[in-house]
Amino acid sequence: MHPKPIKILYGIQGTGNGHISRSLILIEALAKEIGIDNIDILISGQNYSLDIPYKIKYHFTGLSFNYGNAGKVALWKSIRNLQLKEFTKDIRSIPFHIYNLVITDQEPISAWGAKKHNIPSIGIGNIYALESTSLKRLFLHKLMTKCFQKIYCPVKNKIVLDFTRKQANTFYPLLSDDFMQAKVKHHSFTLVYLLSYSLYEILEKLSDVQLAEKCFVVYSKEVQSPLRYKNVYIKPISKSAFKKDLMNCSQLISTAGFQTIAEALFMQKKILLIPIKGQPEQKANAIMLSKHHVKRIRRLDAAKIHSWLFDSESTPIVFKDDKEAIVQAILKSIQHTNSPSNLTLA
Repeated sequence: MHPKPIKILYGIQGTGNGHISRSLILIEALAKEIGIDNIDILISGQNYSLDIPYKIKYHFTGLSFNYGNAGKVALWKSIRNLQLKEFTKDIRSIPFHIYNLVITDQEPISAWGAKKHNIPSIGIGNIYALESTSLKRLFLHKLMTKCFQKIYCPVKNKIVLDFTRKQANTFYPLLSDDFMQAKVKHHSFTLVYLLSYSLYEILEKLSDVQLAEKCFVVYSKEVQSPLRYKNVYIKPISKSAFKKDLMNCSQLISTAGFQTIAEALFMQKKILLIPIKGQPEQKANAIMLSKHHVKRIRRLDAAKIHSWLFDSESTPIVFKDDKEAIVQAILKSIQHTNSPSNLTLA
């Protein structure tokens, strides 16, 4: 019998940049072991602004969230834009039988396709940390998340990413080598990453008289070139420029998405979280991190930002590089679902 090659379908949710960022890190690490030609990339959704350095095999509209301009999910707009018929058609268009394994970072087409064709699947993300939390105040969110995941992105196995490792299948956040080896500096400016807010509202709050003497660098989808408004420098979305500013800032104001926060924590930046309303995962991240002195507020507020800037508490969370451990866990899962005599690298 001709040996069956390793072939992985990697599904990425294209809602925001966090899923893309960590997926690219893991894809690069996997490619070193099995070759990039053995990994097909699927992206659903178009709400991201990062360049993908690899060939995208499948690109679909998918089931995505829409955001308003006031830091919250536009729920009814998201529901109206659901294209379930197209979703089913997209699943049928993929030859799932050629894959040994499906990895999904909150991407529903790859997850449901794997379920339909009975292919081993691994979900990767920090949302699974919420499913196993013991915090009583998150009990309702825990139940809601478990139910939501079964409907939205069902998987057979999970790789849990968390800021602290508490269980056997839990790993530290995926960080690029650039961050792991960065020469971190702490210049006197605050980096702001709040894409779910309108630029107008951000400028209104940050240019308030209470904050006039502070310098802010804001990344926005609403500008094409750098601008300045009073004490605020506005920059267009750029992965490389943002990475540099994150390495050099003293403080970060951000939504409670996982990836950017993990990078800032690793570099010991002072952080203020403003979770996106309507996203239980972000609320859970903020609540769990509050135990480690990471401040959170419900909405943009100049007075609260001023208070936080002069708060001396830090964020003492330390973690290491788990990329290799995650890659080995994935490869081990393939070995468990395929006979070694019938599995080789293509």
